Amino acid sequence: MTRDVADKLNYKKPASIYSTFFPALQGAKEKMSSSIPNSAILVTDTPAEIKRKVNGFALSGGGATLEEHKKNGADLEVDVPY
Repeated sequence: MTRDVADKLNYKKPASIYSTFFPALQGAKEKMSSSIPNSAILVTDTPAEIKRKVNGFALSGGGATLEEHKKNGADLEVDVPY
């Protein structure tokens, strides 16, 4: 889209476009793929499936338990749901 609009705005077309992808539920070092069912939330997932995936597979920077999360706070650099 940027390459299509650049000429109209009197800009040069960019040679490449850099983007960031959403991380997999297991964290930024993992691959999100529809072939790995628990790595992504799909548009065809039911609300119950989404809840199960977020609660069970989403990497959280807040600790393993609620008490740890309250004590230590969250690490938003690795907190996928955030």
